[in-house]
Amino acid sequence: MSRRIIAALVAVTIVVLIALEVPLAVTFEHQRTTEAATELERDALAIGDLVEDDLESGGSTLLEEAVASYQAERGARAVIVDPSGVALADSAPTAEVGESVGRSFADRPEIAQALAGDTTLVTRRSETLGETLQIVAVPVRSGGRVLGAVRVSRSRAEIDEEVRRYQLALGLIALLSLAGCVGLGYAVGRWATGSLGGLQRAAARLERGDLDSRSPVGVGPPEVQELSASFNAMADRLATLIRSSQDFAADASHQLRTPLTAVRLRLDNLAATGGNEAEVEAVLQDISRLEQTIDALLAFTRLEREPIQPTDIALAPTLRERAGMWGPAADESDVRVTVAEPHDAETAAEFDPNHLEQVLDNLLANAIDAAPPGSSVELWAQGRGDHVEVHVTDHGPGLTATDRARAFDRHWGMRPGGTGLGLAIVERLCANNRATVRLDETPGGGIDAVVLAPRASHQAAEAHR
Repeated sequence: MSRRIIAALVAVTIVVLIALEVPLAVTFEHQRTTEAATELERDALAIGDLVEDDLESGGSTLLEEAVASYQAERGARAVIVDPSGVALADSAPTAEVGESVGRSFADRPEIAQALAGDTTLVTRRSETLGETLQIVAVPVRSGGRVLGAVRVSRSRAEIDEEVRRYQLALGLIALLSLAGCVGLGYAVGRWATGSLGGLQRAAARLERGDLDSRSPVGVGPPEVQELSASFNAMADRLATLIRSSQDFAADASHQLRTPLTAVRLRLDNLAATGGNEAEVEAVLQDISRLEQTIDALLAFTRLEREPIQPTDIALAPTLRERAGMWGPAADESDVRVTVAEPHDAETAAEFDPNHLEQVLDNLLANAIDAAPPGSSVELWAQGRGDHVEVHVTDHGPGLTATDRARAFDRHWGMRPGGTGLGLAIVERLCANNRATVRLDETPGGGIDAVVLAPRASHQAAEAHR
C-alpha cells in the first residue's frame, strides 16, 4: 500500500510540475529574448539618430566612431549602410569577418526590409562566426526619406546560458519536489498502513483462537481508527458469544445432572414398586424444574445473539402492564403488586421492549417470592438527568451488602425450584441496553432493585436545554 501511495503522489507531482515548470521555462526564454531584442532595437535607433546628419550630408567620420563606440561599450556588432545597402561603417574586427566596408548587404532580408522602411528582428545562425545571432535592423529617416539603415547584432550565447541556468534551477526544484513527495508518501504510507498492520496482526491472532486479541486504537487516519474500533467491538462480541457458549455447556452439564439423576431414580422406584400418584407427581415436578433450567440456560445464551432494537418506551403504561400480568401469581402468595405513577407522567426510557419486559419479569418474580404474605411489591420510576430509574421494591428479609453484591453471579443463592440465572440474565440484558442494575436496601427491610437506563432521546435533549 505504501508503494501505491508513493506512486500516486509522484504521478500527481509530475503532472503538476509539468503544468507549472514547462510554461515557466518557455515564458522565461521568451521574456529574455524579447528584452534583448528591445534593447538592440533601442540601441539601433539611438545610433540612427546619432548618424542621421552624416548620412544626409555624406560624411563618414562620425559613422565609424559611432559603431566603434557601440562595439566597445556593448560588445555587439553595428553596421551602417546607405540607401543601396552598401556598408558605410562596420564595428566588427576585420580578422573575424574580413573587410566589409564598401560591401553590399542588400541581399540580407533584414537590411532589405529596413531600407523599405520597416524595423526587423531576426534570429539566425552565423556559419562564419559559428554561433546564433540576434539581429535588429532599423531604417534611418529624414523628412520621410530613408537615408540608410542601422543593423546591430549580438550573440545569443548569454541569453541561452541564462535560460539553461533557469531550466537547471527548475529541474532541481522538480527533483527536490519529487524527493519530498517520496518522503511524504512513505510517511503517509507508514502512518496509514502501520495501523492496518496492527489490525491485520490482531485479526490473525483472533483467527488462531486468542479471544483477547484487540487492534490498537487512536492511531492512523480516522477511517482506520473507526475500522479498528469496529473490529474491537466485533471481537468483544465474538468473545462474549464463545464464552457464553462455553459457560452454557458447563452450566448445562452441572445443572441438568442433578434433576436427571433424580428422575432416573424415581423412575427406577416406580418400575420396582408399581408406582403411585405421589411418585408420579414428584417426577413431574422434577421434569418441570428441568424444563425451567433448560429454558433459563437457553435464554441466557441467546442474549448475545439477539439483535438489540432500543426504542423510546413510556414507563407508566409498561409498569402497569407488567403488574397486571403478575397480579394472579402475586395473589397466590397473598402479595399485592402496586404501581406508583412517575412524578413526570411522560417519563420514558430508551430500551429494547422485549428486554425490558424480561428484566421486569425476573425482578418481579424474585420480589414476589421474597415478599412475606400480606405485604406488597411496588413498581415506580423517576427521572435522573439523562437517565431514568425503575424500581421494583419488596419488603422481605432482604440481603446483606455482601450478598447483594454477589446476587448477580450465576447460580448464587439458588432457591428451591429456581435456576440461579434470573439476576445474571437481568444484568446482561441491562448491559446490552447501556443500562445498569443494582440491589439497594429497602428502608425497614427488603430489596429495592434499581435499573438505571438511558432516558428517551427526546427527553434527554430537553434535559440539556
